Amino acid sequence: KDKLEYNDLMNLLIKAELSIIEKDFPTASLHYQQASVKNCRDSYEFARTSLLLGDSFYNYGKYEKALNCYQNLEKVWTFLYGNDHFYFSSLNVKIGKSQFEQGKYLESLDSYSKSLVMNREVLRLSENSLSFAEVYEGLGNCHFALAKYEGAREWFEKALSIYSLPSNELYAQSCHALCKIGKVYYSEAKFDKSYESIMRAHEICKNKLGIDHAVVGFIHFSMANLLYHVGNY
Repeated sequence: KDKLEYNDLMNLLIKAELSIIEKDFPTASLHYQQASVKNCRDSYEFARTSLLLGDSFYNYGKYEKALNCYQNLEKVWTFLYGNDHFYFSSLNVKIGKSQFEQGKYLESLDSYSKSLVMNREVLRLSENSLSFAEVYEGLGNCHFALAKYEGAREWFEKALSIYSLPSNELYAQSCHALCKIGKVYYSEAKFDKSYESIMRAHEICKNKLGIDHAVVGFIHFSMANLLYHVGNY
């Protein structure tokens, strides 16, 4: 009986992962929910399924359900590992993203701040780690949403400094960060600096990624928005 239940569980997880590959997030969520019920007797497996289910809900745009999964997972992991396990660094980022998408900017800021402390004081990661870049960008998004533009720009610049390291060369992420910096400058009515930042993103994209890269649309939208609002129709 246990072997049959285990096989059923594995089949559900395989179906869910195939649905993710096909970007069929509603079906993936359904399979993960069914797997979660089967996993309820095993804390570790329940936690794993909750994480996958939360990711599926997030990708499907169901941010409240994603947040609920992540917060349930937080309780299970606290029970299993205590509250200072390295898992919590990435989990707090997921929680922060879900909160941000629901307009809970202060709560999101708190979640990203927890991840930042975890990276520095518990994991003791290098300041050039990509884990920091993701947290910095999240903090920048929160500060921008709260109209704290100077803080937002500082966080985006910190993220950019990591993305643009020769050891990383994450050009698409660098372009996104530059456009966000440009958006901050625009909000501060520093239009020349905004234009300069977006053009830097454009040059990186043209020279490193090509004009048909997906990030081009984001850059062009940022530039068009700036030019429109300064009256350059």
